[in-house]
Amino acid sequence: MDYTKLDALVHDEPLENLTRAISNHADRNTLALLLDAELERRQRQFRLLKEYRDSLIIPIHALPPELLSHIFFLSACDDDYKALLSLSWTYILLVCRHWYDVAWSTPDLWSFVDLQRVPALPEGFDGGKALRRITRQRERVGASSMHVRMYTPDSKYADDFFLPYQPFFWNPSSLASLHASGPVNKLSDLLTRMVAVDHPRLNDLAVLNEEESAGKPLLPLDDGFLFKHTSLRGLHFAGVSFNIHLLHDLCSLNIAYLHDDAPTLETDEILDAVARCPTLEFLRLKLQLRCLPPSANRSHSVDLPSLESVQLEGSYATCTKLYSSLQLPPRTSVSVRSLDEIQPQDTSELLSYLKARCGHPEAPPITLLALNEMHWKTPGFDMSFCTRSQLTSSSKNFRTGGRKPATSCFVQVGFAASTPEMCADLATTTLRHFPLDNISHLDIRRMDECPTVLLNPFFELLPARSILAVSFAIEAFDELFDTLHLRLANRTRIPFNQIVLDAAEGLAQLGLPDIGWDPEECEDEIKETREQFSKALSYCSKAKEAGRPLDLLEVINDGYVWDLPPTISFVLQVPLRRLWRDLAVGFVRNDQVLNRTGYWVQL
Repeated sequence: MDYTKLDALVHDEPLENLTRAISNHADRNTLALLLDAELERRQRQFRLLKEYRDSLIIPIHALPPELLSHIFFLSACDDDYKALLSLSWTYILLVCRHWYDVAWSTPDLWSFVDLQRVPALPEGFDGGKALRRITRQRERVGASSMHVRMYTPDSKYADDFFLPYQPFFWNPSSLASLHASGPVNKLSDLLTRMVAVDHPRLNDLAVLNEEESAGKPLLPLDDGFLFKHTSLRGLHFAGVSFNIHLLHDLCSLNIAYLHDDAPTLETDEILDAVARCPTLEFLRLKLQLRCLPPSANRSHSVDLPSLESVQLEGSYATCTKLYSSLQLPPRTSVSVRSLDEIQPQDTSELLSYLKARCGHPEAPPITLLALNEMHWKTPGFDMSFCTRSQLTSSSKNFRTGGRKPATSCFVQVGFAASTPEMCADLATTTLRHFPLDNISHLDIRRMDECPTVLLNPFFELLPARSILAVSFAIEAFDELFDTLHLRLANRTRIPFNQIVLDAAEGLAQLGLPDIGWDPEECEDEIKETREQFSKALSYCSKAKEAGRPLDLLEVINDGYVWDLPPTISFVLQVPLRRLWRDLAVGFVRNDQVLNRTGYWVQL
């Protein structure tokens, strides 16, 4: 607290012009204007007095500025640093003068610069505003590390936009991470210019060739770049041709190519590079389908004691042999996607390896199974065996409508098949290799299509009294309840005593979290989703009639008219009694239980 300013504030005198006008009996208009000015001045003073008073009684105001600064930064750190890159954290500048001063003088908060959205055409884009933002961020970052995410469009307008900042809009001595995407020629030009300048802090680099397509050349990376930037600890290359023999001492490695590309790296070279990174924590390889397995005469496996996650994608043989060439800690998360069609009897080597990992004494228990289809290869599926069974939103961000991957995934396996029936056989074989006793949830919220033939193995093999999670507004919703009705009619096994319906996907598809509810524009879509909810209630009625009632029906992420912007509920249009009358225990909406007296009770 600045006691000098506080002392001056409480001893402040009225405006000299006002006191003189009163003494001279000035006219009414003059006095009114001077009193207005004095009122405005005193209102500002009262606001300052309140801030001083709050700083004495509110605990967070008693924290040292450096600690408050750290709290602000941690609160702004979200998935992929979205809040920091978009500056959406700046609402804290409006709380009070003290917070404003602390945030304004915190370089780390301003050090994430986002130019992902610079368009190829200037229509509707205020380039001057973006330039001013970059200038201010550079000033506030000072000598602290800077993190840049940028897209380099192939247009003269982009050249004009970046002209004030040549060779770069960042200070080379402060650049800590760079995520660059765009066409080959612009990325190549950027990387060539970077070779000529020292970037001593550059720790993390992502280069994504967005022109990559089957038959097109890859983006070549000059050897001089990797020779120059020896401080790199994280690399993400997509559609990039580079000298893998120059990689060493990385903590994160992510290499991605299109499935149909011609192979550019040999898996033996990849393993040798990984061996030169003994502290590697994250490894992701998205290999070409024609990439061959490692040679059979390798003398020993590669030990990676720090590895937390490894994800492999490619042919079945290549992925299987790569895993057998790696020595992993027992709690490392592993993922494998086989892109070539395979028969169930040919999966034993990989599934036995994954079974052994799940059976290790230090392996975490599997409590949730998430099922997803392979969007690039149908028929096919992904199974994620997860260690946390708490359901959250199926959307990574309402404002993008993006799907969220399964959380706490310990093992993920994906197979492609030639027919839906073969896909079901693969699912059966896979399930029989994994410990299912502790699984309490089956999450199919990311399934756009869910044929009965694929669902049957899960109905037969999952433990009784499990929980089933599904999203509104996707085709799989109707397919699922058709399957449930069919099994109910045939009196075949249904292991689920609770169903969870997620409204996040339905709201995101309608754009409601972005623009609010406009009945004229999305009334039909809302009606269709509400009909899906009615279908779920109808199943509850049929299950009760058959003597097999559900314990609970739960809806999560349902909307409210008082949301900002306002959204809509897919549930509350139904008479309350109908929500719980066919359930053994009750109905839950957004963590509130509807009791039989018609009141909502918070869980």
